[in-house]
Amino acid sequence: MRNIDQVIYQLSEALSKKDWCLIWQINTLKDFDFSHLKSLIPVCISALKYQHHGFQREILKLIQKIDIEDDLTGILWDTCLSLWLNTKNKPSTRIKALELLTPIAVKYPSLRIEFLELNTRAHIEALSPGIRRSCLKIIQLLNTNPSE
Repeated sequence: MRNIDQVIYQLSEALSKKDWCLIWQINTLKDFDFSHLKSLIPVCISALKYQHHGFQREILKLIQKIDIEDDLTGILWDTCLSLWLNTKNKPSTRIKALELLTPIAVKYPSLRIEFLELNTRAHIEALSPGIRRSCLKIIQLLNTNPSE
């Protein structure tokens, strides 16, 4: 297992240098408790707004491994919703954003309704067939199981 301080330092460096490859390496760590990176989640969420698609995707994958505090849920929701709705984003980035939106939408029914109202056919049709099927399953879940 890696030293926690070393991983925190590497993540800080990756965020400041916009090094998606280093974040990918952190994402692949085995036997690492990602909850130790919670303090960097606000920086990670902020970085999502300004980085390229590969960097965004790796940050989203990292965030998925960490239990997000309720006070960060709103900003994470807004950021991920923006990434999902922007059909110019890479499909892999968009589905990672959707995967982060889903548990928030399940937990907060008003956000589920907002997501379903904002989501249009164009948001789905812009995706490749495989990712489209995955997204449709998630959206179907949100449509049919609002209280899950």
